Amino acid sequence: MDLELKNVHVLVTGASGGIGLETTRLFLEQGAKVTAHYNTIASTLDPLIAEFGSKQIVAAQANLTAEHDVARLFAESTAALGPVQVVIINHGIWPTEDVPVAQMTLTRWKTTLDTNLTGAFLVAREYLRQLETAPAVLKEKASICFVGSTSGKYGEAGHADYAASKSALAYGFTLSLKNEIVKIAPKGRVNCVSPGWVRTAMAEEALKDPLIVYRALATTPLKKVAIPSDVATQIVVLSSTKLSGHVPVEELASKRPACFSNRAQKVTAHYNSNAASLNALIAEFGSDKILAAQANLSAEDDVMRMFSEASNSALGIVQILVINHAISPPEDDSVLNMTLERWRNTIDTNLTASFLVSREYLRRLESASDELKAKAAIVFVGSTAGKYGEAGHADYAASKSALMYGFMLSLKNEIVKIAPKGRVNCVAPGWVRTPKKEEKLKDPIFVHRALATVPLKKPAEPWDIATQIICLSSAKISGHVSGHVVMVDGGMEGY
Repeated sequence: MDLELKNVHVLVTGASGGIGLETTRLFLEQGAKVTAHYNTIASTLDPLIAEFGSKQIVAAQANLTAEHDVARLFAESTAALGPVQVVIINHGIWPTEDVPVAQMTLTRWKTTLDTNLTGAFLVAREYLRQLETAPAVLKEKASICFVGSTSGKYGEAGHADYAASKSALAYGFTLSLKNEIVKIAPKGRVNCVSPGWVRTAMAEEALKDPLIVYRALATTPLKKVAIPSDVATQIVVLSSTKLSGHVPVEELASKRPACFSNRAQKVTAHYNSNAASLNALIAEFGSDKILAAQANLSAEDDVMRMFSEASNSALGIVQILVINHAISPPEDDSVLNMTLERWRNTIDTNLTASFLVSREYLRRLESASDELKAKAAIVFVGSTAGKYGEAGHADYAASKSALMYGFMLSLKNEIVKIAPKGRVNCVAPGWVRTPKKEEKLKDPIFVHRALATVPLKKPAEPWDIATQIICLSSAKISGHVSGHVVMVDGGMEGY
C-alpha cells in the first residue's frame, strides 16, 4: 500500500537496533528519506545504507541529552536530506537490574529520565523550532510519534524510573504537544505507540528467563512476545497522513486506496432497509466479491440467517467482523425526560445487536479451519461519546461505552480460546462528515462547539475511520494489537 511517504524526510532516534532499525527499514521501503540516529553503534545501519543509498538514508550520531548535539543533528540532517518533516522518538534505555525505589540511586533515576524523557524533550523542541520556518507544503506532513511502553500505563516494579519516563512521554508530554504543534503546523499530529515486551537485543537476556516470560505473558491473550515489526508497522501507520490524518475529500474521489481495490478481498455488506448505495460496489467488484445481505440485527433468527447466507455464498466463512451499525437519535433528550422506549431501542440496536452478531461469529469460528482462524478479528466502531459522554444522548453514549470497554475487553480474552491469534479492537471517531450529520454540520454554532476541543479544527471524513478499521483488521499490520481503542477524533479533549 502506498502511504504517501515518498520523499518525506523522517528522523528516527535510536535507529541502530530493534524497533528503531525495523522502523527505519519500513520507512525506506515506503520511499521516505530517513535520518537514522545512533549514539554509539552505527554498523547495523550499514546494510540499509548499502541497499537504499546515501541519498535516501543518512546515519547521524548524537548524544540526545546534550542541547548542542541535538541542534547539530537537525542541522546535519537538513543539510543532507532537507528539512525534517516527521520525527520518531524511539531511543531509550531500560536498566536491566531490578531495583526498588527504596534502593534506587539518584544517579540511576536521573540517567534514565535524562535519556528517555529529557532527550525526547530536546528532540521534540528542536523539531518544532525548525518546523516554524518550514514551507507550508512541508508542514502538511508534520508528525511526531513517540515510542512509549506498557510500563507507562501499568507501572513496573523494580523499574519505576523507566515506567515514570514512559508514562510522562505517553500521557502528559504527548497530550500537551498535540495541542501545541497545530499552532505551528495546522495539520500536525502527535501520537504514541506503547509496546509490551518486544524481542529486541535490549530485552534478550530477560526473555531467556522462563519466569519473566511467564509473568510477562500471564495477562496477554495472544500469548506471544512481540517482534520489532509489530511495533514498527504501527509507527509507520500513525506517521502517514493518508492513513492517520484528515485527507481532503477531493483526493478520495480521484483515486481508491490499494487496500480497498485488492480484488482478492471478499465482503458481506450488511444493510437494514436501504441497499441502493451498495449497487455501485457490486457492479464494480462483482457478486463473487461482495454480497449485500439484509438483516434486522436485533433479531436472533435474522443474524443466524445472515451468517448462513454469507457462508453458503461464493464468499465462504466470515473471518473478519466489523461491527459498525448504530443509531443515534437526533433529538436532545436528557435522562430526566427520556422515555424507556427510546433507551431500550438505542441499547438494543447498538449494543444487544452487537452481542448477537459477535456471538454468531464466534460460534461459527469454532468450527473453522486453523488457516481461516489465523485471520480472526473483530473491530467495533465506537464513539468519542463513549469516552466523554454526550449530554442529551446518554442512551447513545452508554451503548458505545459498553462496546468500547466492557464488551470489547471481555471479548479479546475470549476469542483466543477459539482462535489463538484472534484479536478484538475498536475505532472510536468523533464528529464525521456523513449524510446523517450533514444538517448539523451546516450550523456554525454547532460546529464551533463540536470542534472547540479538537486541535485539528475540522470534522473527520469517513475515509479517516475506514483506514483505521482496515489497519486493525489486518494481521500483517496489527497482528499484535488487541484490546485497544483507537480514537480518530483530531485530538479531542471532551465535549
